[in-house]
Amino acid sequence: MSPRKLRLLLVLIGLYLCQLAYLAVVGLPTGMWDLRYTQAEHRLEKMPPFSEATVERFRAAAREAEKLVPEDGRLARTYHDLGTLLWLTGRTNEGRVYLHRSLKVFERVDGRQASWVGIVCHRLGEVDLRRGRIPEAAEQLQRAEGILVRTLGCLDPIALRAASMVAVQTRDRDKARQVMENYRMAEIPPDPLMRLQLEQLGGGSATAQPAPLNK
Repeated sequence: MSPRKLRLLLVLIGLYLCQLAYLAVVGLPTGMWDLRYTQAEHRLEKMPPFSEATVERFRAAAREAEKLVPEDGRLARTYHDLGTLLWLTGRTNEGRVYLHRSLKVFERVDGRQASWVGIVCHRLGEVDLRRGRIPEAAEQLQRAEGILVRTLGCLDPIALRAASMVAVQTRDRDKARQVMENYRMAEIPPDPLMRLQLEQLGGGSATAQPAPLNK
């Protein structure tokens, strides 16, 4: 065996032994979940479209997470990520199942008013809109807005999006104006479609206006 191949073999053996040592320290369920989830995260595409291989890597991580104790935030997070990927790849109904599971675990682990509960409610609201379930979507989005504004602040990007969607769905002109003002204060532009919907409600422009020149 050449010296180069021998070095490569020793490196691979070292990595394998390190993984075994890690599993021995943290325990098999935690270690296997960590390895699966880390691999899925590292190979996740930076933007859509997401591949079937990506979805299956997160599905494998979810199977490992299910071997942890039921009240574990890692299970909730993995369900959220898998559900979101399924939704973004067109499998809306299956995605909603995993997002709902994620919500229930987060409620048990972190409490019903935790920020992650608000994030998952926001996702569920968007999924229900795509399914045409408008009353359910409005309920989820209003709950999400209340939690996210309280925990992250009204200028947080995801809280702003939740508030925007509530304003649009309820046709609330005053809320639309307030949301657009919050976008200006946060110096975050809404996406083009959301901007158009808010402006049609009388929200004005989210572009900061220049200060008048002194004469």
